Amino acid sequence: EKQPPSDIWARDRKMNVHILPVQADFLYHVQHNALYLGYRFQHTELISSQCGFGCNVPETAPHLFFYCTFASEIWNIYLPIFQPLLISKIEWPTILYFTDIKPTESTKKKMGYGFFLIFHIVRTTILRQLWTHRNDIRFYDVTLNTTTVQSQIKSLIVMHIRRLWNRLSTNTIRHSKTLQNQLRITIPLLQLPMLLTLPGLQPSESEELPMTLGLQTPNPPQPPIP
Repeated sequence: EKQPPSDIWARDRKMNVHILPVQADFLYHVQHNALYLGYRFQHTELISSQCGFGCNVPETAPHLFFYCTFASEIWNIYLPIFQPLLISKIEWPTILYFTDIKPTESTKKKMGYGFFLIFHIVRTTILRQLWTHRNDIRFYDVTLNTTTVQSQIKSLIVMHIRRLWNRLSTNTIRHSKTLQNQLRITIPLLQLPMLLTLPGLQPSESEELPMTLGLQTPNPPQPPIP
């Protein structure tokens, strides 16, 4: 597995101010391999070491959070949105560390830091909700439910972005306005109706979305077989 960038911790701290502390803390635990995943218990018969989503493979972080069929179904809602904005391919290290994440020139010019911030909100939300649902299944006999997890993820993404947008709207410093202009282009790509009513979100005629980015609806990418 690729090593994380040298500036990962300073970068994550900067972006983590825009997400719930519990999500920032969880990302840190995943990055440091500090979760009690099934593979740790493969030498005992008291606890299952298999994937919590019902796959007949050892439960490791890459599998549970990315390669698993259930996890892939969740990611395939959002990866087709972000992948066309990147030169590099989105893989597990990209999700975990933002390793080798290379936006296109158009993405850098029009979305800038706003792209990374929205991607950060999405990735931390998905990671924690996958873990929460896994624990509900393992400890509370909850049935595997894609619809429930998708709904929870969408609600949390909307909550985070509304909070961010409202904070930027009340801040008069120039940096906030620049970021807000970047988000005007980035947010609509998520295609979440609840976000389209944000005051001041609609761009000017010179910022047509998303055609200015040359985007087309891509086929959902499938995570590689481990």
